Amino acid sequence: MNLRPPGYEPGELPGCSTPRRGRQYTSVDAFFWAALGFLVVSIVGGTGFVGARGYRTWKACVSLALVGAAGADMLTAKSATTTSKVERVSAGADELLQALASLERSQARGRVLIGAIEEMRDVIRAVVSLVPKK
Repeated sequence: MNLRPPGYEPGELPGCSTPRRGRQYTSVDAFFWAALGFLVVSIVGGTGFVGARGYRTWKACVSLALVGAAGADMLTAKSATTTSKVERVSAGADELLQALASLERSQARGRVLIGAIEEMRDVIRAVVSLVPKK
């Protein structure tokens, strides 16, 4: 008795007894191709999204650099203006201190004069008190 399955005879052409499927896709094949397509679409879409975001970020950085440079120039100009104003205020403060010293000297003279006037008033009152009244 022959224990081999039929189709494996010695004179048979290779592949004749091997069952072949037609051009049918199984559910695993369809899932594989769908997943591969989704992966390709995701990569292309993600690359486009990242590129667009990168371009917008680059434009924002360039804009920020330009604004920062203009701000630095404006800050430098304002600093020079502030420095000149501080110098004028310092000169004015020196003048004010000199005027204050002059005022203090004048007040001291005024106090001396007021003291002299009060002494003269006292002398005049004493002389008037000695004069007889009519």
